[in-house]
Amino acid sequence: MQYSGRAFELTVEKPVAWEYLLFAAALKDNLDKLDNLRYDMKYGITFKNAILYDAPKEIIDFISDYDKRINEAV
Repeated sequence: MQYSGRAFELTVEKPVAWEYLLFAAALKDNLDKLDNLRYDMKYGITFKNAILYDAPKEIIDFISDYDKRINEAV
């Protein structure tokens, strides 16, 4: 795990209530790593489960199939 210099500084210097400050620094570091996922939730965009198509026909087939499933559901 990679933590900021602040986390290591707190571990070495051990100021008053250093355990709580260390927890806060580690939590902030880990939340900062998840920043991109926050934007995925905010905008509803993700590239994690992307499907790559090699030919335009594959895209058209996918859309046609998806359209059929939607029409059957309605």
